[in-house]
Amino acid sequence: MSARGSATLLVLVVLVATALVVSTGAVVLDGPTDPLTDEVALQPGDNPYTYLDEDGELAIDVTEDNPNLSAGGVNPNALTAENDLFYVVYDGNETAEAWIEHDSQAVTFVVDGEPIESDEEPLLLTPEDERVAVGVEVDTRVVDVVPGDRLMDDITVHARPAEPEAIPQDEGGSDGDGEDDDGEDGDDDGDSDPK
Repeated sequence: MSARGSATLLVLVVLVATALVVSTGAVVLDGPTDPLTDEVALQPGDNPYTYLDEDGELAIDVTEDNPNLSAGGVNPNALTAENDLFYVVYDGNETAEAWIEHDSQAVTFVVDGEPIESDEEPLLLTPEDERVAVGVEVDTRVVDVVPGDRLMDDITVHARPAEPEAIPQDEGGSDGDGEDDDGEDGDDDGDSDPK
C-alpha cells in the first residue's frame, strides 16, 4: 500500500437524510439546492466533491465514480480537510440550530473549525445567515482502513428552532437584571441627570 494512497480509500457518497423541525418560509437561492424545509436547504460548495444527484439530494463523493475527479479517495494515515464542502442555506425569521449526525470516527463536519455534530453544540443559524459554509476534516490516522474502504455512507442533517439559552445576547446593554453595565442602577452615558 502506497503512503500516498492514490487508490480509492474514502467513499463518502453521502445522500443526505433529514430530520428537520423548522417553521415555514422560503429559501431564495441562485443555484441548485437540496431543500430540507421551506427555510433550510443544502447547496454544493465550489469544489469537485459535492453535487446534487439525480434525485436532487446533496452528494459528497470522493470516489472514482465521481466524474469531477481524476482519482478517488483520500490518503491513508493522513488528515485531509475541505473548508467549504457545502453550504447550509437559511431563510428563517428566528434563530435555528442545525447539526449533522453520522457514524464515522474518521470524519468531522465543522463550521469555522468547530464541530457541528451534536445537538448540544449545534450550528446557530440566524436571520442574517443566508448561507453558512460547512467544512469536513477526514482523519484516516484514527481508523484502520485500506484503499477502497468506505468510511461513511450517510449523514443526517437536523434543524430546529433554537433553544432560548442558545441564542447569543447582544453585548453591552442590559442583561435583564435591572442593573446597567457598571453593576449599578442607572445609565452609563456619563449623564447622571434624570430625564
